[in-house]
Parts: sequence; C-alpha cells; structure tokens
Amino acid sequence: MNALKKRSALLFESGETSSRYSSVVIDLEELIDDSPVREPKSFAAREKIHFLLEEIDQVFADSQEGNADNYGAKAGNINSFRNIREFIRLIPESLLELTPTVLLEPDGSFALDWEHENADISFAVSFGSNNDELFFAGLFSNGAKQSGVEIFNRFWFPESISKNILRVIKGR
Repeated sequence: MNALKKRSALLFESGETSSRYSSVVIDLEELIDDSPVREPKSFAAREKIHFLLEEIDQVFADSQEGNADNYGAKAGNINSFRNIREFIRLIPESLLELTPTVLLEPDGSFALDWEHENADISFAVSFGSNNDELFFAGLFSNGAKQSGVEIFNRFWFPESISKNILRVIKGR
C-alpha cells in the first residue's frame, strides 16, 4: 500500500477528515498509479524492456567486486544504476526498435549505446554517478555530431535524447 493510501486510510479511520477533504483524497488515489510509468502496449516492447533491465542488473551485480573490466573500473554506482533502470522504464515504445547496449564506464556510471548497422552512426547516454544528469553524445551521417546534458526528472523522456535515438534508428 503506497503512502497516500495509508494516509487516507488513517484519516478515514480516525474521522479527522470532513467530506470536503475525503473526496480530494479519494480522487488523488484514483490518479496515482503504484508503478512510476506506463507499461508498453506491445509484447515485443515489454520483452525488450525486461531484457534490458535484466542486463542492467547483471552488469551491476558483476561489477560489485570492482575492476569488472580488468582495467580498474569502479563498481557500479547505485545512483547511476537506479537512474538507468528508471530511464529504461520510461523509454517510448517507438525507440525500442533498436536495442541499446548496456555499458559500465570506468567511473562506475552506467551508459546505453545505440549503434546503427552502419558503424559510423551511434548515440550514447551516460547516467552520472553523483546526480541526475544525463550526458549524451552522438555521431551521425556526414560527420555530424551532437552532445549535451539533460536533467533526468523521472516523469518524461527527454526530447533531445529521443530525437537523437531516432536519428540512429533511421540511419541519419
């Protein structure tokens, strides 16, 4: 039971609420979904998300002893781990046409890398270890480059990242 439901149950049991406030609590309960995101509609998208989440979990577990890459990489950072999992659950279904590779960077941050069959076109998102910043960089056709930083707010998928992933999917 989520915190809002517990609070409203206590209010109703104790009689501390008037009918004016009780209708507000009930309306809020109906609007709040226990899961932070919508489930994708297609079976294929749900399977890709499940696969990616399992891969992230495995990379994190394998990294906990440190030096996971035999080159001195730090153990997976818990903040980066949480952010990449939430990011995957927010990813729009249309962007799952191309499955990204899960990477662990030397500082313990996680990253996702989308690569077109033409190796000259790729896009990566790195999940910072100390904050909610998403660092991204892409190489596209004709030598075009794109990079930047987005703040990950957990409620919407960043448009700049979405557009760049679509560029990789379309091979541009």
